[in-house]
Amino acid sequence: MTGPLDVLAVMAHPDDAEIFCGGALIKSAEAGERTGVLD
Repeated sequence: MTGPLDVLAVMAHPDDAEIFCGGALIKSAEAGERTGVLD
């Protein structure tokens, strides 16, 4: 992926972003925002 992101979830452990922020990430992506996860 290249370019800037609109939403970035930064978590300490693998799968934390999906568990705790998954719904928000999906809504953001469906709204056309570029999302990313760093864990």
